[in-house]
Amino acid sequence: LGTAAYFSAPDLFPLIVFKGVNLSVKHGNSHESTIAYSSYGIILCAVLGDIEAGYRFGQLALRLLSRFNGGGLRARTLEMVNNFVKHWKEALRKGLELSLEAFQSGLQTGNFEWASYAAQNYCVNSFIVGKELGGLEEEFKKYSEVIGKLKQEIPFYSSKLNQQTVLNLIDKSENPYRLVGKSYNEEKMLSRHLQANDGCSLFALYLTKTLLCYLFQKHHEAVENAAKAEKYLDNVTGEAVFPLFHFYNSLSLIAVFPHAQRLEKRRILKKVAMIQKKMKKWAHHAPMNYLHKFYLVEAERCRILSENTKAIEFYDQAISLA
Repeated sequence: LGTAAYFSAPDLFPLIVFKGVNLSVKHGNSHESTIAYSSYGIILCAVLGDIEAGYRFGQLALRLLSRFNGGGLRARTLEMVNNFVKHWKEALRKGLELSLEAFQSGLQTGNFEWASYAAQNYCVNSFIVGKELGGLEEEFKKYSEVIGKLKQEIPFYSSKLNQQTVLNLIDKSENPYRLVGKSYNEEKMLSRHLQANDGCSLFALYLTKTLLCYLFQKHHEAVENAAKAEKYLDNVTGEAVFPLFHFYNSLSLIAVFPHAQRLEKRRILKKVAMIQKKMKKWAHHAPMNYLHKFYLVEAERCRILSENTKAIEFYDQAISLA
């Protein structure tokens, strides 16, 4: 039930996790306890904000996995810990190889669902950490074809969306902030995602449009898409795209600040301050992933407030850390 609940009924996900943890505590650990503990790690890190405890539960799941020799749950446990827990404490780039290991394990044991998620997450996180776009296009195409053959729809369409994002960024799209091209068509896919109640794909679509609109200086459209993505945040709890959304949401809000009315300006500053409080905490635990993002937003915030000396200092720190 866990995976289905995570994607389609996120309010049910913690209840299922708590039941799994309670059963393990009461009756002893089993093979399936690896899923309960890794899921509990997700909730601790991303929902309750207890990153240290969540990380320890992730490590516990991996130790149990080796005791029970992995088997059919190896791909799922590896990818859950890697994609949802580890980046709160470790460099996101380090997890790329583990996603490929989970992918291979899933193929070997017949867990095609989690093999597909591992491949999709490998692609998304490769993009986030800044791998070269030309090479990414080829990798995304390769893994999309594999996921398509495994008939896993949610990760398949997500991979096609990621591929189209890269095509837009390397100048192979007529309109770089619209996801319409040879790999993905947002106008056709939006109704499909809505009909399937696929919150994960809807979040990915709106986050990607936020990112593209911001980069191509359609700032008001970026803010509009960020507001739509925010409605589906619960569908990506714990994933690396969760803090990425907050980063681009802050940047987009700051970009429209000079043209906003007085009350709206106050609302923007309040919201950015709230996001920065979260980002600072994430940066405390994983500076290699989040500290440069924190400083870039701080630099932009100081710029719009005409605190130029501070802005220059924060820009320098952001560049150095990135």
